[in-house]
Amino acid sequence: MGLWDVMAETTNTDSGFCRSGVLFVTRDPAKIAREYELDSRILPAEQAAALTPGSSVRHRQGSHLARDCAADQ
Repeated sequence: MGLWDVMAETTNTDSGFCRSGVLFVTRDPAKIAREYELDSRILPAEQAAALTPGSSVRHRQGSHLARDCAADQ
């Protein structure tokens, strides 16, 4: 990821890269543990809700991957 951090400066071009993180929410907390072996942090319902403003679903728990990112142009 270090390369992506300096790509725009090095190439003088906007790659669209941003660190946005990713959030998994669930009604079945065990499902996240079984299916995703990722560098993530388990969030209680209140923190997951804070990261999903406007959602009408009541989540029991979430898994947040703060280091997830994307590059789109």
